[in-house]
Amino acid sequence: MLFVIGPAFLVGLFPIIAIESAWLCWKLKLRFASTSGAVSLANFVSTIVGIPATWFVLVLLQLITGGGSAAGVGVLAVTWQAAWLIPYEGSLHWMIPAAAIFLNIPFFLVSAFVEQKIVVRTLADVDPQQVRRRVIQANAATYALMSLFWLGILGRALVYGRL
Repeated sequence: MLFVIGPAFLVGLFPIIAIESAWLCWKLKLRFASTSGAVSLANFVSTIVGIPATWFVLVLLQLITGGGSAAGVGVLAVTWQAAWLIPYEGSLHWMIPAAAIFLNIPFFLVSAFVEQKIVVRTLADVDPQQVRRRVIQANAATYALMSLFWLGILGRALVYGRL
């Protein structure tokens, strides 16, 4: 799944940085230049390191807990096996976006954690509690938008029977 949803993360990186930077700028009353540099660095690290590391841990958990074999098409497959979908050829059109929506949960948790650490250090002259809270809010907003994107793909797949 990482190779399927990875390009969406990379394409969405610049709009995500813009949205999160604007949010921090507005809520922390800072200049866009200072927030965008911090947010860019944080998002780059969380996208290039955090998300692949999280995916790797999820695949390991899936394999350790017996999720490496067919569990049947359904909720179990797109949650427990979301990181490494078993190729149910006739159902991948809806399983890929459904698994992507589910993967947004652990990816959000890791991204918010990584990004708040980086942004707090980068914006050292701002109250760390405020920065942490606003970074989590910004990540919640951008992950909600990504989930809406995948929800649209899922809806299209269910209506037309293909991606």
